[in-house]
Amino acid sequence: MAVRCFYPIFTANKKQELMNTGKWLLCLCLFTLIINSAAATDKCAGNDQRAFPMITIPDTIQEIDRRALYLAEHYWNLFDFTADSSQIIHPQTEQAFVNYLDILKMEPVKKHASDIIPKMMQGIEKYPETWHIFYDWYDMYLFDDASPVKDEELYLDFLDYVLKSHMLPEEELIRPQYLYGLLNKNKVGTVASDFEYQMENGENLRLKDLQGEYTLLFFYDPECEHCQESIKEINRSSLYEFISNDEIQVLAVNINGDFPDWEKQRSLLPGKWLNAIDKSLTIRDEELYYIPFLPALYLLDSKKIVIFRNCSLQELEFYFKNRDR
Repeated sequence: MAVRCFYPIFTANKKQELMNTGKWLLCLCLFTLIINSAAATDKCAGNDQRAFPMITIPDTIQEIDRRALYLAEHYWNLFDFTADSSQIIHPQTEQAFVNYLDILKMEPVKKHASDIIPKMMQGIEKYPETWHIFYDWYDMYLFDDASPVKDEELYLDFLDYVLKSHMLPEEELIRPQYLYGLLNKNKVGTVASDFEYQMENGENLRLKDLQGEYTLLFFYDPECEHCQESIKEINRSSLYEFISNDEIQVLAVNINGDFPDWEKQRSLLPGKWLNAIDKSLTIRDEELYYIPFLPALYLLDSKKIVIFRNCSLQELEFYFKNRDR
């Protein structure tokens, strides 16, 4: 696997972050999404009178979670999928699709996405050209590192549908099959894959033997400039206190196995960090972990269960600030 040194443009989903602070914000998000969709439609009205048709949530549904779920399940009810592809590939429709994904990311809705996404896509399978447009949008917005709504869990729900749909020829299934296998490794809520690493004193240890309330895996390359900057940012962040008092144990693993560079760059790491190297290149070459960019951060609990994977510093700060609420 060729690991590229890359920072995603969007490091955190602020709407999701804010939503977790209280259910009243979910209502605000729903209102905002509807307004945004209408605004996007108005902007396009001068060029195309075919506005995206927003549904109306019945007044009988009062509970916020149920209103969010209803909106997600019925979002496309009024949309004309029989339209010419030139009308479907339009900024207002694409914006509406992004708003739809933002709804799917909401906490009360996400657990139903494995049913909602297939139902939506199955409804347009009889329109292959349109189906492929939405296929490309799901693929781009849920998986591209620069997407503001990237979500690996939703992308797995989408891939699960694609692999069962029989809509793609066999030769086009290679990539979805590969990504489905890769993204199923070390998912949130599962026990992290164990691996051996070497410490700077030459001692060989294993991840499972690490003790501590939290372990932050920091997969990096010593010569990666973004990795170097990320180390400094973590050291300046609110995580510093948790690392200093040993509540968070940082295991920094050089996954590219370049021993001379690793020794030369070891002074980059703060004293409390565990300085390790994967000399066997198991993590990288066997793709033991999904690492789309460097540095890649995985947060594990005391039982080595994955809490976050490929997360941002902002997500980690928010988690430790609000975990006891």
